[in-house]
Amino acid sequence: MLLAATAGLWVVEAATWLTAGWAAGLDFTPIDALYLMALASVFALVPAAPGYIGTMDAAVLIGVRALGRAGSTAVGYVLLLRFVLFIPITAVGLVFLLVHYGGWSASREARATAVA
Repeated sequence: MLLAATAGLWVVEAATWLTAGWAAGLDFTPIDALYLMALASVFALVPAAPGYIGTMDAAVLIGVRALGRAGSTAVGYVLLLRFVLFIPITAVGLVFLLVHYGGWSASREARATAVA
């Protein structure tokens, strides 16, 4: 069951990479999207800044060029992909912080209490 759940999540993630590629004007196939996603996952092993800034970008740029696509389109794809992958998750996290956990002041208070 865990293997099926993992495969399902990879399919959903690959679909995100694929549709972002189509939106950026790249004629990707599902295999191309899986290749880029796997390459970015390998590059994520290299220590990087939060959000894989630098390593994910390099992996996608190298991968898109290896697939024979133009470099200028690859930059647009990286920016679109970064927006699609990270902005919604960050926004949901902010909403949870504000609504569920009581906002910034409650968060600071809880940290201060935990340290003390």
